[in-house]
Amino acid sequence: MDYKECNENKALKELYSRLDAEDSLYAFTQQAWKEIEADYKFVPAWYLKDMCEHLEALHRGDIKDLIIAIPPRTTKSTICSVMFPSWAWMKNPGERFLCFSHSEDLAIEQALRHRDIISSDWYKLRWGERYELKNDQNQKTKFSNNKGGYRISKGVNSKATGRGATIMVADDMNNARESSLEREKTNLIWSTSLSTRMNDASNDKRLVTAQRTGPDDLIDFLLNGKGAKEWVYMMLPMEFDEKRRSETIVLPSTAPNKWRDPRKKEGEVLCPIRFNEKALKRIKDGLKSDYLAATQLQLNPTIPEGGLFKKKWFRWWKEEKPPKVIKVICSLDTAFKEQGTAAQNLTRSFSVCTVWGLFNDKFGIANLILLNMWRDRVEFPDLRRIVKKISEDYRYRGTTDITPDGKHVPDMILIESKATGDPLRQELRRAGVSTTGFDPSPYGNKLRRASLVTHIPEAGRIWLPARGPNYKELIGFANTFLEACGNFPNEESSKDIVDTLSQVLLKEIRAGEIIHPDDPKRKVLSEDKRVIYGVDFPD
Repeated sequence: MDYKECNENKALKELYSRLDAEDSLYAFTQQAWKEIEADYKFVPAWYLKDMCEHLEALHRGDIKDLIIAIPPRTTKSTICSVMFPSWAWMKNPGERFLCFSHSEDLAIEQALRHRDIISSDWYKLRWGERYELKNDQNQKTKFSNNKGGYRISKGVNSKATGRGATIMVADDMNNARESSLEREKTNLIWSTSLSTRMNDASNDKRLVTAQRTGPDDLIDFLLNGKGAKEWVYMMLPMEFDEKRRSETIVLPSTAPNKWRDPRKKEGEVLCPIRFNEKALKRIKDGLKSDYLAATQLQLNPTIPEGGLFKKKWFRWWKEEKPPKVIKVICSLDTAFKEQGTAAQNLTRSFSVCTVWGLFNDKFGIANLILLNMWRDRVEFPDLRRIVKKISEDYRYRGTTDITPDGKHVPDMILIESKATGDPLRQELRRAGVSTTGFDPSPYGNKLRRASLVTHIPEAGRIWLPARGPNYKELIGFANTFLEACGNFPNEESSKDIVDTLSQVLLKEIRAGEIIHPDDPKRKVLSEDKRVIYGVDFPD
């Protein structure tokens, strides 16, 4: 082969490579990889190719709102926040990107990598004639091109920009180490600020990519809120879970069928080359928590059988009416602050009231059944009003008023004696409501208190009301309670609910009214005149 022929073959190969990169984000990523990752070799993987095809569909407009949930260290940020904007500008330099992350440092890091690619000789030789960066607007947090396109990169808590976007990218909006309150603040920022940043709401696109961080993170907020049906959800757990197999839309590679997670073997790893058995074990050991492994790796922020409390311990009451209840106890965990801004209101703690009915099973052993639950963030005047209503009728749930009938009056209102509980008890006393104080100090913190009562639900003494055909699901408030117990102590938002359970059990254990069935002394409670017959569960 002569010199001229060698050059012609080289030029032809270069042409095909360029056309391939223009046509395929995955091919573009493979070729551009060396421009930003000199120390790490690109590892081909089916899931990266499938992610890229979904991003291509987003750019074409086949998808308007896309969520990609995937475990950490799987190249999602490089693909979504670096490669995709670089490729999109090659296709349409006028695209206007707003890119957000949980911290401004992370947002800037991805922006600089984007700029490194489009400023590289490799990129300029192929597509440099299509646009140029503007020197007067070439900063870390913002850079623009001469075709009207720009990229603005911000942390979620940064001062909001007044500019709009044709494509908004939210990459890791939640920090894996943040609390439930911080996640809810992020949700508020999204709903009040970021959701209005689109230039053309009917045509512009939104991309959210992240690992899961909790049951109330941004992904959960979007998939369970208004407009949830608009989101295409691509979910790729580290180990395949057939029951949660992800399915999205028809793609060119899957036509005429919708894309589905192609794995077939239960537990099959996302990328065995990168995450072999030894590597995966090391990652799980590093997380040091089944809950964190379920949340971050399996994208399922709950432990199937629970943490400290196993879900299987709680028994389901599968009858329309509750049992004959001997005593009704309301257990409150209270919290309130002075009135503040919307963001402050959203991040304050919850107040919770769980209502329990004490009853004898067929063996004469005392059990507890959950009759109702109320949970909300309220100011002190509202908390006082709501608890007074609950004292008149324990079915009250803070929304629709219930006319008290005298048959649903709790026998005890148990309130923890602390900074918020004591003032409430004083105010309720003035209102003619009798309460019982509970001093938690002899039992330690919330975790220790919960540990001291686990033997009661483990023995099957705690019941939750079910409903539906053949009673295959729990009443809404009971399901919320069960999820909180299953996530405790790993999830911050579960602690107030569980504390009401610990409180009522410690009170009843101390009174000798509820015991483990293996204990030699079994006290049979007398069914006196306070028995409540056939009371409906609240909706």
